[in-house]
Amino acid sequence: MTRFELDKQIHDTYGVSAERLFAKNPATAIYRHPSGRKWFAVVMELDPRVLGLNGNEPVTVVNLKVDPILGDILRGKKGFHPAYHMNKEKWITVEINSKTDSDELYGLIAMSHRLTKTKKDLETEKE
Repeated sequence: MTRFELDKQIHDTYGVSAERLFAKNPATAIYRHPSGRKWFAVVMELDPRVLGLNGNEPVTVVNLKVDPILGDILRGKKGFHPAYHMNKEKWITVEINSKTDSDELYGLIAMSHRLTKTKKDLETEKE
């Protein structure tokens, strides 16, 4: 999986484009709900050492909100880490690379999207 493929999937599925909110780090892309403006995905390039990895080349990752029980399970898998700069109980950091399972990642994005909806958005869905 590439960062481009991830961006396209999010845009095609949820109709949102990446926002670049941080002038000091233009590689960081925020994806959020149009109505409540809550973030559901954050794509970043990180120094691998902040994730406990070896190497000097930046690692592309995405932060996603997940069910805390699922997060505990996922953090035990290769390519999944405690969330970088987010609540580590409710968010995870997932590496984006050629080994990333696209279907699994798209499912996690869907979960994050659902978990970050506002109460108003959830009520509107029920109607």
